[in-house]
Amino acid sequence: MSLEEYEALLKKQDNKCAICREPFTKTPHTDHSYETGQVRGILCVSCNVGMGLFKDSPDLLKKVIAYLETPREGIEAPPVQQAKNRRGGPIRSPYE
Repeated sequence: MSLEEYEALLKKQDNKCAICREPFTKTPHTDHSYETGQVRGILCVSCNVGMGLFKDSPDLLKKVIAYLETPREGIEAPPVQQAKNRRGGPIRSPYE
């Protein structure tokens, strides 16, 4: 992909991730098919990593969607406890 093609694709995507449509805050990732080598779009770090974790598999991602959309009654999650640093203060995300 040439620089001109990359910039044209960024412009076509309105400088936003092709999946979540959030503006890029870090260096975008050029997504491509491992089978064909064809560029599919430009993604944010989170969407690119997420796709990789699900092996770029539409079948796995459909299962994730079905799982998320299945109501589950009677199951209560335990309360989330704030992680503490060595001084007893809250641990802050580097992304905040």
